[in-house]
Amino acid sequence: TAAAAALFTAIESVEGAELEMLVARPDDGVKATLSHPAYSDIEAINRRMAEAGMAVTETATLDDSGRIVSDISIGARP
Repeated sequence: TAAAAALFTAIESVEGAELEMLVARPDDGVKATLSHPAYSDIEAINRRMAEAGMAVTETATLDDSGRIVSDISIGARP
């Protein structure tokens, strides 16, 4: 999907960021879990996604032994 392609590009732009899980469902949209070194990394990913015309909603974030893990939902920007 376009959302997945944009997400892969956004993740590649942030050093140390990794995609942990990606789920695409017709009834529920695209959801992903990312791990990254710093809290600010998700802002960089959000900017890259916005440049690709995608809206990102951060649904959960936690610190997991020094790595940040973020759950996000992705949709088209209105």
